[in-house]
Amino acid sequence: MFNKNKTALATLVLGLIAFAAVPAGAQAPTQTQSHTYAYDSNKDGYIQPDEFTTYIYTKADLDGDGYMGDEEWKLTTSRFYRPHKDIDYSNYTYWDQDKDNRLDNNEVKTLIKQTGLYSKWDTNTDGKISNDEFAAGTFNAYDDNSDGVLSLQEWKSVLR
Repeated sequence: MFNKNKTALATLVLGLIAFAAVPAGAQAPTQTQSHTYAYDSNKDGYIQPDEFTTYIYTKADLDGDGYMGDEEWKLTTSRFYRPHKDIDYSNYTYWDQDKDNRLDNNEVKTLIKQTGLYSKWDTNTDGKISNDEFAAGTFNAYDDNSDGVLSLQEWKSVLR
């Protein structure tokens, strides 16, 4: 089991996620870029609201078609919202404003804003998510039972 107080684990998890977020054919982040992730488009070391939306949307679009379908919603979105029991994210069709049975980037942006997900990860409420806040939010998203430890099963879900 992996303890969430281990900085090395958080760095490894974020590294794996950052690597997975790099589009095919693009260069993966190098060691010197370890604190600037592919979704930090302005490379300021913080995840701004639009960058966060892009990150969530990209991670959820499993088939790469540019939309989040119902199955992708079920498989991925709940992971980001699970640590925040006070947010109701369950009604997929509510967020599908144009009723085309899929979510586009703007619909996901509305979802994140209206549910307050970004502010949940911005724990010091300074309007941006630092590397430490992102590491904690990422860890919490994969710590399915919120026990502060990643079990082998939870770790395997990180690697999928």
